Amino acid sequence: MIIGQRTLTIGQERYVYSIRRSRKAKHINVHVSVADGIELVVPWRVAVRQAESFLHEKQAWIAERMRLSRQLRSDVPRRQLVSGTVLPVLDQKLVLEVIVEPLRKRTTAVLRHNRLVIHVARAPQTKAVVTRWYRQQADIYFTDVTAQIALDIERQVTRISIGHARSQWGSCSAAGRLSFTWRLLLAPEWVARYVAVHEVAHLAHSNRSPAYWQLVHQLYDRTQKARAWLRRHGHELEL
Repeated sequence: MIIGQRTLTIGQERYVYSIRRSRKAKHINVHVSVADGIELVVPWRVAVRQAESFLHEKQAWIAERMRLSRQLRSDVPRRQLVSGTVLPVLDQKLVLEVIVEPLRKRTTAVLRHNRLVIHVARAPQTKAVVTRWYRQQADIYFTDVTAQIALDIERQVTRISIGHARSQWGSCSAAGRLSFTWRLLLAPEWVARYVAVHEVAHLAHSNRSPAYWQLVHQLYDRTQKARAWLRRHGHELEL
């Protein structure tokens, strides 16, 4: 059972981690992965405060795992965000068109057929504008797809938020609030849909019990393939 999310600061870095109660766990444990973020597993009869002390003792290990993830991402060639660059958006490919207008006061992003047209005053503004556009599209996509999935299991999503996280694809709060990273729009649609299913299923099962995974697989038959794709390519989801 996931009982909350908190933040952990290591040096200059700030990470979000989830706390999960487990009846099966015999020892406190920390899981770190690009796919699932940082998870603190707390045995049923162990105090959360004691588990968090253990988490703090593992800071060096967590920082190293995160460093390795950053190294993987840094090895991925960055896209040159200039006119002619091809941008993946789920199952679409858009051609970027950057129009620099030095007197422009307001930056904009407009979709015209298969072109994403960016108007900026200075070329270095392009990445921020493109990122903002991806966040807006992610909000539209995940609001729609999670509503459909939640309807299938007779649950309700109370709120959707879109973040910038690299260590966690999504999360679900006890109040039914779902969060996703906009970077998932750089993945194929069937992969992004899996993450939506993964989080919506937590509305029915707050833990990762066999019943939870049974529901995930029932809702989505490409679960294993999507998890494998994220493990293999998740670090590539960068502009």
